[in-house]
Amino acid sequence: IRRRPSTIVMKYMQEFGYRVIPVNPFSAGEKIHGETIVAKLNDIKIPVDIVDVFRPSKETPEIAEDTAKIGAKVFWLQYGIQNDDAKKIVELKNIRIKGLMSIPPFHEPAKPYFSELRKLRDGIQEKFEIK
Repeated sequence: IRRRPSTIVMKYMQEFGYRVIPVNPFSAGEKIHGETIVAKLNDIKIPVDIVDVFRPSKETPEIAEDTAKIGAKVFWLQYGIQNDDAKKIVELKNIRIKGLMSIPPFHEPAKPYFSELRKLRDGIQEKFEIK
């Protein structure tokens, strides 16, 4: 589980100051990079800024619905994942959608997005006084 792209990106995001809660129904209860894996988005008990999706495209509409239910601000589809229904769901809920680019640490073109992510994180922290 530690060498999957999702866990590599998780570690990278943690290095940028994000708390990343891994979601995987098949590994719930296990720990990765200091966080306990939960079975579904609804199991997360803290505010969520970004839902970063590493699941097949056909599963994304349900994930988009769950993203809206928990009030996340960004729905990020990793490289190669796209689904028009999922896109419509998050757009109707005014959730920002990102896609067509991954965020692994070895992927230079993703770096410009991190300034945007930092601004989003800082804005959310300021708005909700999250430290």
